[in-house]
Amino acid sequence: MNKNHQSKQYDLLLKDWKSIFVNLVTEMKVISEAVRFACLNQWLSGDERNG
Repeated sequence: MNKNHQSKQYDLLLKDWKSIFVNLVTEMKVISEAVRFACLNQWLSGDERNG
């Protein structure tokens, strides 16, 4: 097994992990935004009902 080939595979793996991590972070941001929006919506509609 030559070392160069191994390091190339490792680089690819690292790139995959980076993209997976970036996707995860982006998705978490989107989800938290959606949750906050939903909570705000709920709170506003609840406020209207009480008022």
